[in-house]
Amino acid sequence: MGDVAGDSAAGVSAAREAALRRRISREIWRALANPDYASALLEDPVRILDDTGWTLRQRYDLASIHATTIQQFARQAERVFWTGDSRERHASERFPCAVGQ
Repeated sequence: MGDVAGDSAAGVSAAREAALRRRISREIWRALANPDYASALLEDPVRILDDTGWTLRQRYDLASIHATTIQQFARQAERVFWTGDSRERHASERFPCAVGQ
């Protein structure tokens, strides 16, 4: 029998991670279309992607991304936020297309 509180917390965490990945993906596409937005995203991704729903760890991980191009940002975000077996498949489907590979 599973731990209901633990299962619930894991579900919330997974939902937050999925929301953050969708947001990052959306903002990368936006940055590819808008050079001014790309500059802002590269300069301060935490400010651009600010959302009160992110965990402290997610904010820390986002702040750890330092890139000079959107392609570099996408690759780093992929390594940080799309890890693990199920996520690797998802990331490989999205970011190579997003960064023009």
